[in-house]
Amino acid sequence: MTASSGSKRRWPRLAELPLPTGRSGAVTMLCKRALQASWGNSAPGPEPRPLPSQRGGCFFPKAAWSGDRGGSYLAGDAEGRALGGRGRTLRTGDCEAMRPPKLPGPALAPLLLLLLRPPPGSAGGPAPFDPTWESLDARQLPAWFDKAKFGVFIHWGVFSVPSFGSEWFWWYWQKEKIPAYVDFMKNNYPPDFTYEDFGPLFTAKFFDANQWADILQASGAKYVVLTSKHHEGNPVRDTVVTNDRWGAGSICKHGGYYTCSDRYNPGHLLPHKWENCMTIDKFSWGYRRNAGISDYLTIEELVKQLVQTVSCGGNLLMNIGPTRDGTISAIFEERLRQMGIWLKVNGEAIYETYAWRSQNDTVTPDVWYTSKPKDKLVYALFLKWPISGQLLLGQPKATLGATEVRGNFVFYCSFKLLTRTP
Repeated sequence: MTASSGSKRRWPRLAELPLPTGRSGAVTMLCKRALQASWGNSAPGPEPRPLPSQRGGCFFPKAAWSGDRGGSYLAGDAEGRALGGRGRTLRTGDCEAMRPPKLPGPALAPLLLLLLRPPPGSAGGPAPFDPTWESLDARQLPAWFDKAKFGVFIHWGVFSVPSFGSEWFWWYWQKEKIPAYVDFMKNNYPPDFTYEDFGPLFTAKFFDANQWADILQASGAKYVVLTSKHHEGNPVRDTVVTNDRWGAGSICKHGGYYTCSDRYNPGHLLPHKWENCMTIDKFSWGYRRNAGISDYLTIEELVKQLVQTVSCGGNLLMNIGPTRDGTISAIFEERLRQMGIWLKVNGEAIYETYAWRSQNDTVTPDVWYTSKPKDKLVYALFLKWPISGQLLLGQPKATLGATEVRGNFVFYCSFKLLTRTP
């Protein structure tokens, strides 16, 4: 397949793609330890953030279900159980934002191609669901996904080569013609340079699957999601319509996508599972060479995102952007490992928990609750250390002296806990 009209350049065949040398089975190891295949679509959008509600609930950003419709994401848990078509993942983002046209060629990361699985029903058997809202809404999540609570999102593609501005580099350069992107190309590349010319420069020559797996495992994440067809890429089938977010009465009610207004606040917990997709880099999902230290969320901000999201019944999918060479930059690795350190101490209040009757405390700010009903446990996660050594909680109805206090940021502690009596 030619890269563009009048050009003899083409995307390399799978057999020609560069793979790690001296480490047979490295790709398989990464797949076994973190990845499985799932299908769906997404759209670009602002960074989603659940915010505390004055009514004791949560502000929910726009959100979107990722179902089995077309090869957009790879996902699975650490034990290799796939999310698959029967599962659904709630993604936040601007669902009404632009969707760039397909690029002329499979601009896929080489190793992502090796991780694809055929979608449900493609082997000749009947599809498990009917093409109706009622049937699709009846799909059940796999139990592991609700228990996982925390995953890592990876944006890695040809946009990692220019690594400038945003993972929507092609769109902003070629379609929007934003001056910063146009000037970047003018100052750094020949006049006839095309987006397809970035392809051969996407080498992944330093990619080490073992190193990636070790970093991801150290983060405490229970699953990993990779983009395969989103900002670039090509579906492996003919497609007439991929955007099905239309129909009277479907907005904010059904997946595919929930095209609600931003910071949507229903005033109560959503009845279905949702996922907060956010990125450590405040301005891009892909790697940026021109990012400054203040462009990255701190570990305190990331922990706050995790705590707020889980207390409101969601999963947090925290994004990183590897380099074109296949390395995870030091600042992304640091944030991942810091999150893992926090979860080693406080993970009991995150993993396998459920939203409680109150999501945040009405007396003390920055206190969020999770629960384990079977164990009759309620966890209060406080994001600011009480200077006085006392923490007043307005929501629990507990017997004085019957509350166990464990953990804070990275170490165990104990102090006097005050609760309001019924």
